[in-house]
Amino acid sequence: MEDERKICQWCRNEFSAEQLIEFEGDLVCSQCLNHETVVCSHCGERIWCEDNSGNDSLPLCEQCYLNYYTACSHCDRIILRDEAYYEDDYCNTPYCYDCYDHNYNDRTIKDYGYKPE
Repeated sequence: MEDERKICQWCRNEFSAEQLIEFEGDLVCSQCLNHETVVCSHCGERIWCEDNSGNDSLPLCEQCYLNYYTACSHCDRIILRDEAYYEDDYCNTPYCYDCYDHNYNDRTIKDYGYKPE
């Protein structure tokens, strides 16, 4: 019996049918799968790189980002919502610990954008 050959939909190279993996309706080789997709750091779901709602060091699917993460409004670092700091109880602007500590602990030297009350 002759080995059935198929084409990877990303690199367009020919492979035996057993060497290709179906991912979200596309047949891809393992090299393209590893290059074009990432695994969500929170839930472990594999997603296309272009759908990464996190960053290169913390890839996240959209659902995990929306439900569990936010970005520091000062440095854009992705942080868990439970670990975000806020100026006061009425502020919805999240900060990572470093930016909050640097900007909102009573220090003499303030950031350029600081406005005293």
